[in-house]
Amino acid sequence: MDDLCASIKDGRYREQHARIHATGFTNVFYVVEGNDPDAVSRLGEAAVSSALSRIQVIEGFHLKQPPSFEATLRLLRQLTESLSDVLECVYAIPDSLIGLKGFQELKRGIRARFPQAHLAISFDAYDVVSNKSGSLSVGEVYLRMLMTLRGVSADKALSIAGSYPTPQLLIDALEADGGVKAVDELVVDGSCRKIGPVLSKRLAEFWTANSF
Repeated sequence: MDDLCASIKDGRYREQHARIHATGFTNVFYVVEGNDPDAVSRLGEAAVSSALSRIQVIEGFHLKQPPSFEATLRLLRQLTESLSDVLECVYAIPDSLIGLKGFQELKRGIRARFPQAHLAISFDAYDVVSNKSGSLSVGEVYLRMLMTLRGVSADKALSIAGSYPTPQLLIDALEADGGVKAVDELVVDGSCRKIGPVLSKRLAEFWTANSF
């Protein structure tokens, strides 16, 4: 539970879900082990409840909440035994097809023609498609870098990247005279809101720092 709360706070929560969906896996089990009242209290019960609901309703994962490490081991053993009994007709997808743009469509097409077949990928292929940056474009990595900073939502990141398409252009702008003010005045796409002085200062401190 403490790791879930931390991942919600630092943004890993949504990133993890995106990487899981990128694998094309179905029947995903999302395990939240134990209970940490202090972590829940710090983040807020409403935020935690909303995240747990999203896991099931929006993401479509099977949420399991074992109370202890031992209960988690029992759950994993039961799942392994169930899979051993059920998965008799398993076919491996060649690694060369993994990660291609049409990969998800390919899987859907195979499932439609052979509904009884279970599709599998090698661990190396899984490592590629679930990697944080392995299957992302340069632009997507840049957007994710922007959103690691507290206060930068997806729409703000898109607005910043629209005006400064590369990290170097953003850094040059922030280091120039009046550059922070220019970023401050950026209007967030689809709204009347601006980036604002607090966030523009935070961007400057982060992107122009000589060390961390």
